[in-house]
Formats: sequence, structure tokens, C-alpha cells
Amino acid sequence: MMFNVSLTLIPQTADGDPCGWTASALSPHQLWLAKADVCLSLNLFQPAKVLLTHTHLTAQELGDQLSLAKSLLLLAVLANHEQRFGEALALLQEAQEIGGDEEFCFLLAQTLQMTVVEQEEQETHHQVCAITEQACRAIRAVLEQRGNRASVLRFFIASLQTRAAVFHQHLLISANPSVEMLISVCDTLKHTAAELLQLGYRTHSAEAMLEHANTLRILAVHSSSAEEKQRHLLDAFSLMKSAVSLQEQVLTDVLNVLPPHEDWSAVGRSLAQEVLTHLTAVSSLSPDCVETRARSLGMIGRCLRILAQQRDPLYPSALWTEPDTDQEREQNQEDNEDQQVKMNETEKKQYAGKRAELQSERRAAQRLLAQACETLSQAVSLSLQHDLPHLLPRICTDLLECHGQFDPGASGQYLALLQSGVCCAEMSSVLHSICSSVGESQTCALLNLRRKLLSSQGHRPSGALTAVNQELSALSKAFTHLTINPNHLRILGEMPPDFKILLLQHSEDRWDGLNSIIEIYIHAFGTCFYPK
Repeated sequence: MMFNVSLTLIPQTADGDPCGWTASALSPHQLWLAKADVCLSLNLFQPAKVLLTHTHLTAQELGDQLSLAKSLLLLAVLANHEQRFGEALALLQEAQEIGGDEEFCFLLAQTLQMTVVEQEEQETHHQVCAITEQACRAIRAVLEQRGNRASVLRFFIASLQTRAAVFHQHLLISANPSVEMLISVCDTLKHTAAELLQLGYRTHSAEAMLEHANTLRILAVHSSSAEEKQRHLLDAFSLMKSAVSLQEQVLTDVLNVLPPHEDWSAVGRSLAQEVLTHLTAVSSLSPDCVETRARSLGMIGRCLRILAQQRDPLYPSALWTEPDTDQEREQNQEDNEDQQVKMNETEKKQYAGKRAELQSERRAAQRLLAQACETLSQAVSLSLQHDLPHLLPRICTDLLECHGQFDPGASGQYLALLQSGVCCAEMSSVLHSICSSVGESQTCALLNLRRKLLSSQGHRPSGALTAVNQELSALSKAFTHLTINPNHLRILGEMPPDFKILLLQHSEDRWDGLNSIIEIYIHAFGTCFYPK
């Protein structure tokens, strides 16, 4: 199916916003549209669907063409996430007929590129090239009329060309690519990386460089001589070094513009309170969306845990210093007694005041840590009860930070639960990759139906979902590994008293390691961190 991308500009007001949108006078349906966009970026598909449905109906009644076109575009994005690609194409066609500004054309072309690629039909490459060329031509026409927006419009063009080249690269990997095609992809990515860097989009330029390097590595595999292969690999290595250097420059610039420590501390205190307020509101306003509640509770617990660690005067020493031996403790006590004799009355009062202040901070930190543990435990309970294993790794990591070496039994249990969550998430990713096409088998069709039911019902139990789960359990042994026993934390109590378990787990960035040895009913060596 060929798709023509045209650009119909909607007149803008004197303030520069189409349809008179201003920051101080947004109508309710325009706010819904902005919220839906954020929900989609956070993979909160059910709230996004509700907001977009209301926005679409309201925009139709009010005749707000820009909001109507944007709602159709975001509904197409949602349809892509739910693998309803035919419906997404129809929505994009309808949105294009209404039109929008140059940014709308850019987002429309991006979504259309993704939709065409995900459909995996014949001539996909030619369709993506046609879509990209039509969109770039339309944006260039605007560029001739609006020279003051040259930087943004050139970024739109370079970004679309980069995405098209990356999609082409992915399509070539699954086929038998020719050297000429791979060289063409390299030339495009080289051009767009230079263009993005010139425009000041360093992170986007670094990403284009990395894709260029990946393409050169593929080209090296298909090289006809050892010298040519070595040259492509060296070029790829040089590009990766340049990309890393660009990202280091970005990080350095960010660190250089941070305010002084005192101001930053004040911002941190007020920001934490604001974050807690928003997350608490999200949790209380989402009684019907279990995943949102569990996710917000996990984030509240993480925020409280970080606040507790920042406030605890003993946290840095507890993290890095080994516990004192009995001999060292006695020696320190003798030294302290000698020091007390030498203190005058003023110093003693200052010391007592400082000690009282530190004790008060310590008690406040412990109260925050207790609140964090309770909130995170609620998030774990919700995730286990409502089959949300993908949320557990992050929540359990925060619980491990809370308990650490001071409650080794709980640490071992949460580390085991973290591993189960990671396994479920990986298995789910593998199964959905294998069963992406609905028509391949009954299992594939049921898996996609289950995903749609979970998305539309906010992970609430239903008769249809239960029936689908039972059917999948009977058809696929692998499906049984997508869920975690709700009584996971009680399993250890059912094991023999002399049973020992060794748990090893890398952190997400694979830099830190988590390990724990659990000895049932006797003792446990706590969770600790060590370099890989």
C-alpha cells in the first residue's frame, strides 16, 4: 500500500500557536491531548486511550481541526503499540487529510515509517523511501518560506532520513544485502550525522554515528578481502569513539551548568516534596488501573528511600566502611575516654549539641526508610496479585537498598523475587518477538489477544482474560513462565531447615553484582555489592 505524505498548513495566530493555543488558556480537550502524549511516552496505554477518545469526540464537536488531527495521529501511535497496523494506517490517512503544521508532518511521517515497517509487507523499503522523500520535500517547501525556522526544519529532515536509513539497515540484515545497498546506508548516515552535529543536536548525531558504525560492521562481514574488512572495522571503531566523545561533551556541559551545591540542595529538597505530591495524587486517582498504582507506589517508595539515605548521617560510612572488630571497638572507646578528659565545658556542650542533631537526623532517616519499605512492600503485593512481573525487578532493587546487610533474610527473599521478575520479563520479550504475527498459530493469536486485554482493562481480572490464560497454559509450556506465584515470598518457609540457596544477580547496567546466601531458619549472609 503506497501512502502519499502531503503538508496542509493550518494558519497560526500572532502568538505563533495554531488554533490560538497559549500556555495560559488551554482548553480541557487540549490538556487531555497533552496528557495522552505523556501517557504514551510512559507506555500507559489504557489512560491514553481514554483521554484520546474524549479528545477526538470533543474536537469534532468544537471543530478544532488541529486537535482532531493530533488526536488521530496519537490514536495511530497507540494502534501501532497494540499491533493494529491496518487501523493505524487508516487513522494516519484521516489525520493527513485534515493537515497540520511542519511538526505535525514530521510526526506523521515518523509514525507512518514505523507502521509500514512493522507490517512486514513486500516492497517495505520502497514504501519507507517514498514516505521519507515526500515528507522531506514538503518540509523543504516550508523551509523556503520560513527561513527563521531553518534549524528546526533541517533537523526534521535529517532525523527522518536517519530513521529511514536505520529501517533500511534492519531490513537488509534479514535479507541477503548487497554491498552497494550497505554503502548507500552508510553514505546517508554519514551525511545525517554531520548535519545533526552542525545543527547542534549532538546526541542525535552520536546515535547516527553508532548506526553508521553498526552498518560498517555488517559491511565488513560481506567484504571480499581481509584488507577491506579490516578497513571497515577500523572505521566503525573510529566512529564509535567519536560518538562516545560527543556524549562525554554533552555530559560535561550539563555538569558545568549545574548550580552551586547549596542551591542544588535546596532544589533537591523542594523537588522531592513535589515529586511525592504528584505520585501520591497519581496513586489515589488510579483506583481502576492496577499497573499505574503499583508503578506509582514503587516510585514513591524509591523517592522515600533516596530521601532517607540522603538524610541519614551514617549512610556513607555504612556503605563503605567495614564493621569494627571487638578489639578495634575497645580501642576506640579508650581513645574516646581520653579525649573526653581533655575537653573543656564549651567543647562538651558543642559536642552534645552536634550529637543530638545527628541522632535526630538518624531517627528521621529511619522513619523515612520504614515508610519506604512499607510502600515498596505494597507495590510488590499489588504486582504479585495482579500479574505484573515486569515491575518487580526495579521495586525489589529498591527493597534491597532498604534492607541491605541489616536484614539479610528479607534481602535474600527480595533478591530471589528480583530474579524471578527478570526471568519473566525476558521470557515475555522472547515470546512476543517470536509470536508477533497473529496469523502464525493459535498460540500467537492468543498471546496478542492477551496483550490487548491487559492493555484495555488495566490489568484488572476478567472472565475473558482468565479463559485466555487457561488456554495458553494448556497450549504452551513457555507461557507458564510468564507469571510468578503470588506466594513467592512464602516459598522459603516450605523448604527443609538445612537447605541453603546461593543467589547471584547482575544489576541492570551489569556493573554491580548482587549476591546472597540464604540458610533457612538459621541465618543469612546479606546482600552486598561488588564490581563486576
